[in-house]
Amino acid sequence: MKAVLNGELRGVYEDRRVTVASFLRQWLAAQKEELAPNTYAGYEACVERDLIPAFGHYRLPDLRPKHIERWIAAQRKAKRGKVTIYRIVSTLRNALNHAVRSWGLRYNPAKHSVPPRPRAEERTCWTPDEAAAFLRHGAERYADRLTDLFEVMLGTGMRRSEVLALHWSDVHLVDRKLFVRWTLAAIDNGKIHLREPKTEASRAWISLSPRVMAALHRQAALQMSAHPDGRLDGLVFAKPDGLPLRPQWVLDQLRKRTAELDLPRIGLVSRPGARCRDCSRSVSPDRSPNPPCRSLGNGLSTVPAVRRGSQEAMGRGSCCPGRCSGRPSHPGSGSTRPRRPRSPIARRRRGVDGPVPSSSRDAPSACGRASTR
Repeated sequence: MKAVLNGELRGVYEDRRVTVASFLRQWLAAQKEELAPNTYAGYEACVERDLIPAFGHYRLPDLRPKHIERWIAAQRKAKRGKVTIYRIVSTLRNALNHAVRSWGLRYNPAKHSVPPRPRAEERTCWTPDEAAAFLRHGAERYADRLTDLFEVMLGTGMRRSEVLALHWSDVHLVDRKLFVRWTLAAIDNGKIHLREPKTEASRAWISLSPRVMAALHRQAALQMSAHPDGRLDGLVFAKPDGLPLRPQWVLDQLRKRTAELDLPRIGLVSRPGARCRDCSRSVSPDRSPNPPCRSLGNGLSTVPAVRRGSQEAMGRGSCCPGRCSGRPSHPGSGSTRPRRPRSPIARRRRGVDGPVPSSSRDAPSACGRASTR
């Protein structure tokens, strides 16, 4: 009765029968429908592997900052990584914030215990010559579907999850563009899920260069010859039986082929911003690189399409003097300024681009096979 009266007085109802372990599992169950599969798997690993063994025996109202600080010190002494510790304590803070918002705790004991976020390491990028050597090596030694996949990734800036989830229904070869509608993820390198991108900006049109068009045409011819009816259906890059490629296998193949040329090791996660059609330098939405960039001059332009986070194809711009796209610069300036894109409404009125394809909430047939594998 005293606890009930205190709760009425303070507006907080702390149930001393609830342990940290039971609360964390309840919180995970409530978050499962709202989180992406990979995010949920990461939270579940933190809860079951670290948080419950360390704090699960405490009553929820009895958890104190000193308990968390003591655990952090023990983990640092055990030489655990800074990023790992940060993610675990951040997960605990997020869960306890939910308890505070639902009036189950007076304060969050982990609020000030989260260590500083570790600074991300500087990502390694290939130079145009290195990217050209990688593509040439793949074409000469392998000439397989992964060669075309890497060509599309380097030529459009698509993420690995986006290119592996690309469907033929979203590729418009006649218009020389494609639409990013789905992403693919493998949970713990096991079950494969197809879902919509996290943000609206990721659902974007991408214009295609001649090299990317050639890679897609090769894939189209290969799949049409294998299909009984000669139709294009399902995923653009898939196994012979139509099932999706596993992301980890694609990454392993990239690393293997990179090691064969002794190139710097790179990842397949980040998506670059706007890129010059004739070189690999980033292009600001409003101005070209300074100093001006240089194309390879050998027909192996590594990022030949301009991609920006928008709902339409922005065209193939160039920041190199004398190229076919972009507004010409003044004589002697050595740079060009790409024309600012029109608004979506103005472009549709002029008929430059068609409307964004309608997004069906039900995934295509290949999505069903991917999610049940």
